[in-house]
Amino acid sequence: MRNLKAAYSLAIVFFGASFLAQQTKETVKSGNVENQMTVSGTGMYKDSESKEAQELFNQATILGDKQDYKNAEKLYLKALKADPKYVEAYDNLGLTYRRMGEYDKAIDNYKRSIELFPEGQTAHQNLAAIYGIKQDYKSADKEYKAMLKNSPNDPEAYFGLANSSMMQSSFDDALVNAKKALELYEAAKSPLVNDGQYMVGLIYYYKSDKENAIKYLKMAKQNGAKIHPKVEKDLGL
Repeated sequence: MRNLKAAYSLAIVFFGASFLAQQTKETVKSGNVENQMTVSGTGMYKDSESKEAQELFNQATILGDKQDYKNAEKLYLKALKADPKYVEAYDNLGLTYRRMGEYDKAIDNYKRSIELFPEGQTAHQNLAAIYGIKQDYKSADKEYKAMLKNSPNDPEAYFGLANSSMMQSSFDDALVNAKKALELYEAAKSPLVNDGQYMVGLIYYYKSDKENAIKYLKMAKQNGAKIHPKVEKDLGL
């Protein structure tokens, strides 16, 4: 059987970008694994009724874009003092702490966001991604399942569950969820179809099912996915 630890060190495992508005991907390394995390954007909910909080939030966002995270943190905290129920500020403060490597603080802020707005898919997804970095896959799964409760056809929840199962070597469960994510991507004609194809192919690769691994990874490659050189060499892609 393949040395899974070594195999995982070669793979790019995704936390995909959701269909929610104003989200992007950002690469974060956890050990030898690169994870694509969803980045929360602004204006996703109702914003704050406090003009002071809004102005502080906007200034903090600009600083965050400039990677001035310490000063961004200060302004987000001031925004939350002006409006303690400012959901987006908790989301973006969580993102700021994650970028600073302060994962426990990031978790606290995403949890507060979820308390205020349980339907917020971004907070659930970003919280799950942080749990994944910390290798707390049970907690990650809980957040992905909460996403499905909010939106039963959210492909990112299935994608996240597939990723989490794969990292726990539960390949059969991973495959079921990855195929569901791919099905939803295809139905929506999403540009993330290649991510779904890559995930399915990668799971087959770890299951030593060369035929299906080649099938899906070839499709992913044709659709623009970058396959790891070691995987390409092993499969002759």
